[in-house]
Amino acid sequence: GHESLRVRMANVEVANGGQAFRLGRYAVHWHMIGNVRNSFQRNCSIHNSWNRGTAIHGTNHLRLQNNFIYTIMGHSFFIEDGTEEHNRVEGNLAIKSVPSMNLLNTDQTPACFWIVTMRNYILHNHAVASRRYGIWLRPEVSVTGTSVNTPMDVHPINIPVLQIQGNEVHSNGKYGMRVFDIYKPNAPSVIRDTFTWRNGKAGFTATVIGQVGF
Repeated sequence: GHESLRVRMANVEVANGGQAFRLGRYAVHWHMIGNVRNSFQRNCSIHNSWNRGTAIHGTNHLRLQNNFIYTIMGHSFFIEDGTEEHNRVEGNLAIKSVPSMNLLNTDQTPACFWIVTMRNYILHNHAVASRRYGIWLRPEVSVTGTSVNTPMDVHPINIPVLQIQGNEVHSNGKYGMRVFDIYKPNAPSVIRDTFTWRNGKAGFTATVIGQVGF
């Protein structure tokens, strides 16, 4: 439950972590903890993972700052179900996310940052050399996964941006930043100061959006 756990993880290296073909067995997995205002993951290195990098799942108010992730199968930084809120994902570097055929379909077209709800702080991160996408903003119609059993009426496609600002995306296989497929926040929202360059197809793409400025 809320504040039942305190983890302060700093200056840790995780090499060859993550169990291939095992859902939930990620290199670092913050799993269904609720509010964790006193917890953080800082200055850690995760590389050559067989199953994602860091997953934030059913967890709020986590500080994920100044971490380095390199050569990850599937999504590197992963916000999972759509209930996660007020997490601070700041100053992280992700390089080389490669396809995985054993997780979600989306892991076959991986992103350095895979974000399913906008009620988080996504600040000053670098997304580099993913086979597909640098930052993939993919708000769900409603919550998914384990969180469907929580007593919450949450619709991420309508949640306004809390703060997405100052991120840099380059040298990714297809798009630097992608918003897919529907995002119609119920209040005006702005994604600010994104620097995107030398991506395979386009720096930015969106499918169906409304009330969003860039």
